[in-house]
Amino acid sequence: PEGACRAAVTDGLPRELATGRACPSCGEAMRLSERQIEEHIPGQPDGAARIVREWICPECDYFEEADSEG
Repeated sequence: PEGACRAAVTDGLPRELATGRACPSCGEAMRLSERQIEEHIPGQPDGAARIVREWICPECDYFEEADSEG
């Protein structure tokens, strides 16, 4: 169904992957990574989880947070 996808799509790829991003350190193509981070708060029995999106360069290990657009 239309509107079910959270990301803007261009030619079947999310907008960030379709436009790509070059590493400012070495110039290679970066990839978009999404991971979940568990944060433990003292005195609380359960931790809090949050999703982090980062651009990562597989060549030189440079990384930066993805914009929180969308």
